[in-house]
Amino acid sequence: MADKPDDTPLYTNFAKVMHNGDDFFFDLAMLYPSVEGKVVEAGGKVHGAWVGRYVMSPALAKLTAKMLHENIQKYEETHGVIEMPTPPKPPNAPGNISLN
Repeated sequence: MADKPDDTPLYTNFAKVMHNGDDFFFDLAMLYPSVEGKVVEAGGKVHGAWVGRYVMSPALAKLTAKMLHENIQKYEETHGVIEMPTPPKPPNAPGNISLN
């Protein structure tokens, strides 16, 4: 396993999950609007930076989902129900996301 230069936690506000017959792929990124100070409307361009791609076996992906579910339940018991905001409409074309 490669060592990271430091153990600073990385923030992500974008996640994408894919799979094939052998593995699950978790892509995490930090996205931000392309025009500083302006709200990106549907179809607007979005920029960002990759946080990482994680590849897991189906068994580990299922275990990870179970652990996440259990931790969300514990969080909500302590801090209250997590409100799900209405997500903005995503850009239609995949080319509207640019990750550097």
